Amino acid sequence: MKKIILSCVALLATFFCASTVSAQGVKIYKQNGEVIDIPASQLDRIEAYDVTETGADYEGVWKMKKLVTDAAYMSETWGGSATYGDAFPAFNANDQLTIGNGKLTPALQSTLKNFFTGEATYEVMPGTYSLHTGVGAVAELTILKVTGVNRNFDAASTSESNVAYIGLRTIEDEDADEAGVMLLDVYLIDYEATSFATELKEFGMYSPDMAGNPYMAYSTGMFINFLMEKVGEVTPTPAKKFYEKSWTMSKLVTDAAYMSETWGGSATYGDAFPAFNAADQLTFENGKLTPALQSTLKNFFTGEATYEELPGTYSLHTGVGAVAELTILKVTGVNRNFDAASTSESNVAYIGLRQIEDEDADEAGVMLLDVYLIDYEATSFATELKEFGMYAPDMDGNPYMAYATGMYINFIMKQK
Repeated sequence: MKKIILSCVALLATFFCASTVSAQGVKIYKQNGEVIDIPASQLDRIEAYDVTETGADYEGVWKMKKLVTDAAYMSETWGGSATYGDAFPAFNANDQLTIGNGKLTPALQSTLKNFFTGEATYEVMPGTYSLHTGVGAVAELTILKVTGVNRNFDAASTSESNVAYIGLRTIEDEDADEAGVMLLDVYLIDYEATSFATELKEFGMYSPDMAGNPYMAYSTGMFINFLMEKVGEVTPTPAKKFYEKSWTMSKLVTDAAYMSETWGGSATYGDAFPAFNAADQLTFENGKLTPALQSTLKNFFTGEATYEELPGTYSLHTGVGAVAELTILKVTGVNRNFDAASTSESNVAYIGLRQIEDEDADEAGVMLLDVYLIDYEATSFATELKEFGMYAPDMDGNPYMAYATGMYINFIMKQK
């Protein structure tokens, strides 16, 4: 049982929706409806058990509860100088949004469907955004960058860009029968409508501010605000590993010339040794490794294989004072012989992976997959190495058969 010792304040801020405090103690209202009653005598220390990770507070299935900025409100804000007709969203109690695992799925009957046109993806922006919602009123919002919307808010036209930002926060439902019931407060702060209030474009209202804020409809009378109540949960999907993508060949580091030079020409590398081929691809997903190869790497990765990630990392010495910290995958479904003419008795081998930054990319943060084949016993090239006794695990019990410099095969792949 995992035991977590937290201060009262930290516990309230981190895990629970709301609380009430009195001289008698604290009542904590959890999102699942459970109420925890803590007497005042026990407030110096709280012990929480089996705290499970949940998704972000905005993740779930949400149903429309209130349209705050309806057409009447918007028109009044502009003193009747902007025209809001049937294209502007009207309240519809059946409108739903499902948010979670990087996907936003609408089920809408109102004209919100002209903005949320179908399943979209989202990326959470770092930090929060302070939206001024009235005199002295500020909403601290989480910002989602959503891809797959129609910024025009128009059934008759589609915007050139399908990316927009929306703001979210959770607030307590003051009309609920019990404390701790939370609502999703949604702000559409980034659109350029062509189906209603087109006068606002003439007024120059669709523009980012001088601080570099990219949102085009963030001011009062521009943003569209509605409240939603939670009607279901979204099961969080485990985060993908860094290597769980589709990759294509970028560079063969240990080519035949490099390997031959390492051995001073005493090992023979011919056509069977992998040569660089830009079309080579590997896909890692949900425990499956799928190759699409044209080089002789296909003699090792012979077809779809399965993998299991081993705990911890492995320190591979790659040169004088150089060490690569690798994630190790135990791969089942390979040919350890690296030979089109013969199949190894065992079809299990270990490979090492790490991510490195692409120093040639136009922008920072572009990552590459650095792959090391550290466990094979080739019968199609450099057969002299077996005679030299180079295919052997080390004295520390390392099971990898080709981990030494001049033995491992190293190549770098970029995301497809």
